[in-house]
Amino acid sequence: MRPAKTIAFLLVLAGCPPADTGETDTDPVETDTDTDTDTDTDTDVADCDNDDCARCSEAGFYGVTANLTVPSDIQSALRAEMTQLTTCTYSVTTTHMFLQLDNVDTQVECIYTGRFTTVIDSKPDHETDMNTEHTWPQSLGASEIPAKCDLHHLRPSDVDANQQRASHPYGLVTGSVQWSEGGSRLGFNGGDLVFEPRATVRGDIARGMLYFSLQYDFPLSGDELELYQQWHADDPVTDAEFDRTMSIKDYQRHANPFVACPDLATRAW
Repeated sequence: MRPAKTIAFLLVLAGCPPADTGETDTDPVETDTDTDTDTDTDTDVADCDNDDCARCSEAGFYGVTANLTVPSDIQSALRAEMTQLTTCTYSVTTTHMFLQLDNVDTQVECIYTGRFTTVIDSKPDHETDMNTEHTWPQSLGASEIPAKCDLHHLRPSDVDANQQRASHPYGLVTGSVQWSEGGSRLGFNGGDLVFEPRATVRGDIARGMLYFSLQYDFPLSGDELELYQQWHADDPVTDAEFDRTMSIKDYQRHANPFVACPDLATRAW
């Protein structure tokens, strides 16, 4: 187990998950020395007989996974397709998220509360308005480049909602509620303090967590996997989510396979 993960795990056990706003723009600029062109070798669109298959092929994952049945083989094939992640600068990436990727007619929506804020030519005030939520917390493994600025798990968030989530695990609140807004809640499930996102984004968040686990080799527990697969089923991929992952593909070379190919969320485990 990696030392950083061990420290984060002990912090969570001690009941003191650190806040995870991530709004510091002091990362070193990374130079991308990979000169390979990003060519899509998946040419199986003609063999697809449904929209999911066609989208999976468009994203480049259909040809390398269609005939695989063993989960570990599927995971290996997906990792091989995702090796060309572009190195990044955090401030540049988050600016792209607010001004382009998640900006619809100057409006940006908080992933947790659904509140909109107007963004025109610069990011919102990260202390009073909105900042960047790392759905996979920095303190649990997303603090290094390129994971820190991998757009597949980054989302705009209200400052307060981001602080409330901190690095608490996702889950369903079944006991007392400590905070709630816009359908999202922080509260207890048994003896654990968990953060429950609003129902309309649970699938989006689950697919981001499945992606991060696979891409950066942070295995999920059985309970986590069961939860994310259930949220994936309850909140299917929308056209907007597919368009988002394909826009990210244009920006950082690959899509999220669990958005482009929904069946992989169960086939890969």
